[in-house]
Amino acid sequence: ILLDVPQYRLDPACPLTVAANGGNGGRVGSATHGGGGGGGQGVVVYTTAIPNHANTTTLNGIGGCNNNSNPCNNRAASGAGPDHAGILANVLLPLQWAHFEGTWQPNRRVVDLQWGATVVGSGGWFTLERSADAVHFEALHHVEALPQPALAHYTHTDAAPLSGTNYYRLRWVTWDGRTTYSKTIAIEVPVETPTIAIYPNPARDQVYIKIPQNGAAVVCRLFTLSGKMIPIAWQTEGQLTTVSTADLPRGIYLIQVQSEQTVKTIRLVLE
Repeated sequence: ILLDVPQYRLDPACPLTVAANGGNGGRVGSATHGGGGGGGQGVVVYTTAIPNHANTTTLNGIGGCNNNSNPCNNRAASGAGPDHAGILANVLLPLQWAHFEGTWQPNRRVVDLQWGATVVGSGGWFTLERSADAVHFEALHHVEALPQPALAHYTHTDAAPLSGTNYYRLRWVTWDGRTTYSKTIAIEVPVETPTIAIYPNPARDQVYIKIPQNGAAVVCRLFTLSGKMIPIAWQTEGQLTTVSTADLPRGIYLIQVQSEQTVKTIRLVLE
């Protein structure tokens, strides 16, 4: 049993009980066959001192009775070694996670990630992984985890996060192939609304419309300020739509552009 807990707050009225005891051997109830041997004690590992108000035991199992006497007068062997020898405190683990968090930066549209860990022994490397569903992860970044007794801090920026929920975790791999995972954190990235660019404005013979979706269907409408729709012609190639305005009277209009995902209406000046 491993208890990697940095701080305990235990109520004396409700103490913590931790037991890794060996099982008792079976009783045969017969003089013909021997009883089962007692199981050896387990191990309880604290990464700190044993906390107050914690009852911790690692007891050897008692051997089963070799006959049908009551009380038993002949038992099979019990677990070996002194009781409670399996309680270990202040154990320094090969890897201790200190923190792992991420922050969405709306102005830069990136996710900044930071983590801290203490690595002892042979070291290894960290792999930062990302997932859209918290099940299937892909590797984003690798960094060597140098062995050092002091807490080390690491950072990475996800410059192209997914729209919606991004799940991140860290995988630590030692040089001999052992793997440990951190907790998984979730960072929400708002879905970016596609924008439509209309230029130049003021315009003369042509107006250009750029939409985010390559090859998406585009509908253009032109209105006078009084709301009357004026027929216009346009042609779309890729993300760029060209509207011919050469034959229109000079003045102020409203141009409306509708794509598959958004609609934009702006004031257009023809001069």
